[in-house]
Amino acid sequence: LQLTPEQQQKSALVALNNKQKETLTSQIREGLVQQGQLSRLMKKVTVLATVSLTQTEKGHAQSYRVGDKITFYNEGRIPQHYKVCDLGANGLHLKNAQGKTSLFAYDTKEDFSVSREKILEVAVGERLINEQSLCHQRVKYAPKSSFVVSKITEEGIYVRHESNTLFLTNKALSEHHFDYDYCKKPQEIKPDTTQVFIAARPYQLNRNLIGEIGEHAQHVILFTDDGQKAQRFLESVQLKWTAYDVQQKKPDLVYRDMAYANKALERELNSLIHHLDLKSEDKEHIAATALTYALAKCTERNAAFKHSDLMTHALMHALGTADFEDIAPLLKGRIADSLVYLDTYWTTKESLNIEEAILQSNYKEQNTVKPIELSSQKLLLLPETLTQGQKDAITLVVSTSDRFVSIQGLAGVGKTTMMRHVKDIAEINQFQVIGLAPTHKAVDELNANGIQAQTIDSFLRNDGGLGLSHLVIVDESSMIDNEKYHALQQKCIDTQSRMVFTGDITQLQSLASGIPHELTIKSQSQKTAFMTEIVRQNPNPELKKAAEFASRREIGKAFELIKNINPEEYVQRKTPVQGLNHSSLIEINCTDEEGKKDYKSIYRAIADDFLSRTPECQKNTLIVAHAHEDRTPIEVLIREGLHQQHQLHSQDVLCKRLFPISLDQADQVKAHSFEPGDVIRFGKNYSVAKKDEYFTIKAIDSESNKLFCVDESQVAFTISASILPKTMPSFYKLHERPLASGDRIRLKRNDDARGIIANEE
Repeated sequence: LQLTPEQQQKSALVALNNKQKETLTSQIREGLVQQGQLSRLMKKVTVLATVSLTQTEKGHAQSYRVGDKITFYNEGRIPQHYKVCDLGANGLHLKNAQGKTSLFAYDTKEDFSVSREKILEVAVGERLINEQSLCHQRVKYAPKSSFVVSKITEEGIYVRHESNTLFLTNKALSEHHFDYDYCKKPQEIKPDTTQVFIAARPYQLNRNLIGEIGEHAQHVILFTDDGQKAQRFLESVQLKWTAYDVQQKKPDLVYRDMAYANKALERELNSLIHHLDLKSEDKEHIAATALTYALAKCTERNAAFKHSDLMTHALMHALGTADFEDIAPLLKGRIADSLVYLDTYWTTKESLNIEEAILQSNYKEQNTVKPIELSSQKLLLLPETLTQGQKDAITLVVSTSDRFVSIQGLAGVGKTTMMRHVKDIAEINQFQVIGLAPTHKAVDELNANGIQAQTIDSFLRNDGGLGLSHLVIVDESSMIDNEKYHALQQKCIDTQSRMVFTGDITQLQSLASGIPHELTIKSQSQKTAFMTEIVRQNPNPELKKAAEFASRREIGKAFELIKNINPEEYVQRKTPVQGLNHSSLIEINCTDEEGKKDYKSIYRAIADDFLSRTPECQKNTLIVAHAHEDRTPIEVLIREGLHQQHQLHSQDVLCKRLFPISLDQADQVKAHSFEPGDVIRFGKNYSVAKKDEYFTIKAIDSESNKLFCVDESQVAFTISASILPKTMPSFYKLHERPLASGDRIRLKRNDDARGIIANEE
């Protein structure tokens, strides 16, 4: 309130929760009225507010009120709006715009949102924000657009948005979501914000909060009731800058995105950027740069790494300008500083510390919570259709007094069924179950089975309302690295909730460093239930046995069983295949006359087998290729065959297609890792780049480490490669590929606006 109106526009007041937001907004509005910035003549208007309901709450009548607006989101259709006219015993009585009524069951699985009328008292000068999209006179205003009330009338209000003035009738206001625009959530702070005000107790401070506030704010003012504790926290998460950005006087904060990153990797990356900026030709400097690059390369994906791998990366980076004799003394010096040598392996002290912290949390949090289900007799009544492994897992989760437990289960053992039973028992005992998974596809699977879920990254970046009565199920835990696993533990401890880690240590592991799920199970530091009996149905019992052998890594026995399965008993063909093999294990010679590998014969055999099948059988056939270089030629051969079979339209249309490039962060900071034509997608706002925007590289200057790019509007930008790891980027090669009517495609990224889910055909 002491700021001028112009300063207020460039400042942000952060509220950590709705209660704080309401209190601050009320006091600010009262002060603005006293200052004359808000008129004393006010008007009460009816607007809509979103009612946040969990999946469990949606199933209870007391969650709704007569007059609530229900919006259904059916895939591929325009959202349908209804109003609640009565609360029945079996469901809601809804009325559409035409006055037609219908009954809507409480236990529906449909996707819908709930909005409720609320009253806003507005004055001239009032700052408002639309919580959802606003369409007015053929102009669409994006969510979170700011408006200022310029005039109040009996019929409505006039508001300004940038250079436009809109008249919003009382009816229009009542059909849209508006709120006061005095307090922001941390992630809503705009890029041009000069200062941020925040009130928080020390325990409310965390890396997520500091990161989100620090993204755009030039100056942060913290109001707290214990300055010393807050100061200690801020010192423990001190923010760092790269040498290049300091030189350019444009400090770029290394914050939230690195909060869950490997600290050893962060140190090596910053050191690597520093060495690259200096551009020294001194042999010792070159050796130091090579060692730093190798350490960043190794620590990103491995908690422990071979000495040979470390030296290989270092020598390749030096390219003859430094050798083993130059690098070895520097490596010896690192032992005293940050490295630990274990026979032929290296690891970092950070890796050892975080694994020790994970194990300590496992032990420390034993016997710290009350069991969800106190009656052991009830657990004896679990359905007989469940396997013993499923019963063991359910019993462990609902009867444990430990905050953390693990479930080790092979693929197909019925973990989803187990989770549903856990959810039912938990909800009967007034617990709420939340699901987490590392991928969107796994999240969708949990949601489809009635478990409200989100990605682990989303969960860690946002403050959720967890508490004593929350049970968090973490699916596919084998894909979680050490840093995220420990962060999940800490969030669970801080909120006094409880957590179940489910996964399969024999399946895909995390790309980042560490295998904490396996570490936890093998160290027996968490109580673990094992699910080993495969329940997934399969018409061939021999294939099921082979899967069990493979899951135990007995590959020879698995292949022996597969070899004796005749695929022709399960495949429908419309044309015979030349040289048909009645074994499910087919070997093809892929060595040419010169002894070189040539996989064309394998590609052709796969395509011919697929094309010989009936269209219905083709739809149920999945082709798994080892890499993109194998996948593309197979697809070309199959499309040629489908054209000949007239399953595809004769006319192809060339479409641009992005193929992902895998780059370690150590390579991302070097301009010469890229080529003209490569595409960058930014995962977060950074300087001129906005989240989800695509930049195309037009030229590269390796000497200055710069990338010359254009955005989608062909506006030119120059980017320093050293900032890329901090922007959560994705990298692609752009290729043109033909598409025709009848092609089956799979989009690789979610598109919420179009209702597209990644990896669905």
